[in-house]
Parts: sequence; structure tokens; C-alpha cells
Amino acid sequence: MITLSANDKELKVFLHKLGDAVLDYQRLQGFLFAIACSPESVKPSEWFELIWLDDEPQFDNKAEAKRFMALLVEDMHVLEQGLEQGQLLPFFCPSSLEQQRQLGLWCEGFLFAHQYLDELWELALMDIDDEAIDDAVTAALNLASAFTDVLVSDQLQFEEGFGAGNSATEPAAQQQLQEAYQWFDEVLAVYADVRGQWRNSTTQHDADQLFLALEPVARGQLCPCGSGEIFAKCCLH
Repeated sequence: MITLSANDKELKVFLHKLGDAVLDYQRLQGFLFAIACSPESVKPSEWFELIWLDDEPQFDNKAEAKRFMALLVEDMHVLEQGLEQGQLLPFFCPSSLEQQRQLGLWCEGFLFAHQYLDELWELALMDIDDEAIDDAVTAALNLASAFTDVLVSDQLQFEEGFGAGNSATEPAAQQQLQEAYQWFDEVLAVYADVRGQWRNSTTQHDADQLFLALEPVARGQLCPCGSGEIFAKCCLH
């Protein structure tokens, strides 16, 4: 695992103090990753409420609450910078059951945030209309679900020939785990790129609409605005 920054260490102290009222550190990291990869930006004021498992967050004073929020925003900023540089998973391939559990917790947080953004993802993927991207996003979600298996059964089970049992030191199981983990990293790179792909798709769509709107349109033709009405009874009116 990577070395924690001073901010992350302080954040972990806060999370430990808040206990079961909030997502734990690993789940929070997976959650923030999915929020950072959202097809559209999500304001901190929106996702901040989602990390609470208790409706009444308890802080000693307002300054403490502000500091906690500042740490979360900074954590998100660092994560977004990492994404721009191609840094995805905050893990090396887990080689022990405890590391597998930590990855499983990360994946739980990731899946939780993705579910919150599910409708937005459906819209983005529909607009992009790329089967390879659809398959990669589906693979990312399926692998994340597989990695969470260790939290309930102390083992990982992967489809399509991937599998890792209780003993992560067994050569065959470790090889399968490494292959699955590498695949996860690859499809997450596609997952993280969907925002840019959607932006390009939307920009192209807007440009096409503008071009059509600039072309001469007969009174009896369909209006280029896309209303379904003829031009004479729509934008010409």
C-alpha cells in the first residue's frame, strides 16, 4: 500500500473518532474515486452528505466540522490530480488476505458512489454509444463486486477463469489475482476517461446541431431544432 500523506493521517484520525457514523477510510477512498470519475462534476455539497451513515454527524465544534470538510475536499483534489496523471488504484496488487479486505472495502465505496450516479452513467454511455467503453465499464463494476467477496467469504471469485482462494501465497491463485487486478486497473482507466469522452461527444453533437441550424430550411421541412414540428410552425413562427 502507498504511504499516507499528513492530510490522510489526520483524516483517518477524524474517521476513527466518528466511528460508525461515517464511511471508513478505505470505503471513503473508493467512494471519492467514483465521484471524481463522474461523467459530470459533483459538488462537494452534494457528495458530502452521502458519506454519512448516521443522520447526525457529531463534532465538538464548528471549527472541527470545517476542518473535516477541508480534509475531504483536499483529498478529492489530490485524487483528481492523480487521475490526470494516470494514477488509478491506490494499491499494489494485494498479496495477503488483509490487503484483499482493504481492496474489498475500497470497491464497496466505489460501487456505492457509482450506484448513486447510475442514471447519469446510463445517459453518458448512451450518448457515447461505444460498445468497447460499455464493456469496460461493466467489467470494472463486475470486478469490483468480485473483490468485495473477500469481505463476506474470505475469498475472491472471478468469472471467466479468474479465481483466488484463501491462500494468497499459492502460486496459481496469486497469478490469477494479479491478472484480475491488472485487468481491473485497465478497465478503470477507461472508466475514468468516460467524462472526457462524453464531453467530446456532446460537443460534437452541439456542433452538428448548430451547423444544421445554419443551413437553409424550407418552410415545410422539419425544424432543425429537433422539436418534430415543421419549420413554418416552429422556429420560423
